[in-house]
Amino acid sequence: MSDPGVPAGLRTLGDGRLDHCENVAWDPVGKCAVAGGEAGQLYRIGLEGSVEEVCRVPGAFLLGLAIDRDGAVFACDVRQGRVHRVDPSGAVEAHGPALPSPNYPALAADGTLYVSLEGRHRGGDGGIVAVDPSGAAAPVPLARPLDFGNALLVEGDDLIVVESDGPRVSRVSRDGGERETLVELPGTVPDGLARDAEGGLWISCYQPNRIVRLAPDGTLKTIADDVLGWHLPMPTGLCFGGPDLRTVLVACLGGWSLAAFDSPVPGRLPERLAGAEEGT
Repeated sequence: MSDPGVPAGLRTLGDGRLDHCENVAWDPVGKCAVAGGEAGQLYRIGLEGSVEEVCRVPGAFLLGLAIDRDGAVFACDVRQGRVHRVDPSGAVEAHGPALPSPNYPALAADGTLYVSLEGRHRGGDGGIVAVDPSGAAAPVPLARPLDFGNALLVEGDDLIVVESDGPRVSRVSRDGGERETLVELPGTVPDGLARDAEGGLWISCYQPNRIVRLAPDGTLKTIADDVLGWHLPMPTGLCFGGPDLRTVLVACLGGWSLAAFDSPVPGRLPERLAGAEEGT
């Protein structure tokens, strides 16, 4: 019997071989998903279910991931307070200075890497840092700190950021200042973000095992609501992938695989990757 709380066709990738992935990103050049593990693993996962461990960063717990047009992965290591750059061969180097509780990186078209900082749970002391291509870092001056910074998107001159303790999704200029609340999500712990081609904002909620879509007109629709947590145990990060960007990939911190299902609308690649699938 199908479960009405989860999307039809929901399936798993890398079943039993992924170590509690916190996040997932799509590599349009390598045509695979990339995810991290809680023991510092960085995985490549094929849509057919293949798994390759690219490298293991000693002492790390890899959270958010961003991919550049050369296939390098920028990974936030919350345990050691670093952003690591992993080149396609698996070589690892630090990118930028040590940071307090880095959670999620997002690349702008000009190569600036924005990094959300968690702060303390219920501490109201999260933030955002901008790291330029040389590795120099500066805080984005926010009118008030984030309520636990999480997933981040760069969209033109703006940043879209999850505040897990809000619980809300907010928008702020890349230059900082006041924030605009895009949506409040009472009774949830929002975590991941992805944008679709129609302008819809997909939000994964670590609790209560839910994925929602915020339409451009402000309508909020539930995409998945896995009450028992059997299929989407603690969905933390999500992205669109596949050759037509119609596969939704979900990292589930409470499981050992990625969840995947088909979307009726294609996704939109992050800003820095736009056009990369065509090699432009």
